[in-house]
Amino acid sequence: MRTFAQTDSGTIVVAGHHNGTTVIAADSRVFHTNAGTYEDNQCKLVALNDKVLFAAVGLSAIRIGGSQTNGLFFSTEDAKRSLDLVMSDNDHPSRLDLDIASRIADAWGNRISATMVSLFFGDHVSEIQPEGIFIVATNEGPLLSFATVSRGPRDGEWTWEVSTSPAPNETRFIPFGHPQTVLELLQGTTDRSRSELSRLAEETKGKSRQERDRMTVQRYVELTIAWNLELHDIGGPTDIAEVDKTGIHWIQRKPNCPEIYQGR
Repeated sequence: MRTFAQTDSGTIVVAGHHNGTTVIAADSRVFHTNAGTYEDNQCKLVALNDKVLFAAVGLSAIRIGGSQTNGLFFSTEDAKRSLDLVMSDNDHPSRLDLDIASRIADAWGNRISATMVSLFFGDHVSEIQPEGIFIVATNEGPLLSFATVSRGPRDGEWTWEVSTSPAPNETRFIPFGHPQTVLELLQGTTDRSRSELSRLAEETKGKSRQERDRMTVQRYVELTIAWNLELHDIGGPTDIAEVDKTGIHWIQRKPNCPEIYQGR
């Protein structure tokens, strides 16, 4: 017999992807879908080790029986298990090869799809697409891959797809979760977007490319929250991390979020 599952959802994540460094920012809100309440303490950016950063979008947790203590939280723990699985199959565990990010994302998508199939969800969950974002530090620079899990064509079926973003020479800003505001800013087609872009350009004048990218992803997250107050599943403080070939560097992180995730 299938069990009714309560779900936690939400997120705006913005990555500034570059072949030298990739910076990523996320909000802190988790929205308890069934209860209609939220908390602003979610750790949406998680260092799985000193080289692999994970971010969860869309559906952060499934809770059975309404209890967090006894509930099933799949996103971060399954990311850690996916990483361990891929690395255990690696002939050279100390070497992170060029397709490692997509292999971890694929393993995560497989695990999450299986979890979704095994549980019963109301109609509202069919509109949620869990995404797992993986940024891996390699000697060639940061790699970014993400898995998107969605309802399949048949009832009770869930599938996943893995995408990999090549590291460009010019920073590419990629929104996840609630992308509309960031896309508006990137296109600069409205008065408010042009005004904010001008303000941001003035504030970042004379800064290094890395500093500009950090300030930009943070501003994009904050504007997504400010321009969408009707959305109850985004909000709270912003966490920011940067990944280069040497590893993960926290720019700002809530006190309750670990520097490196140790697993459950």
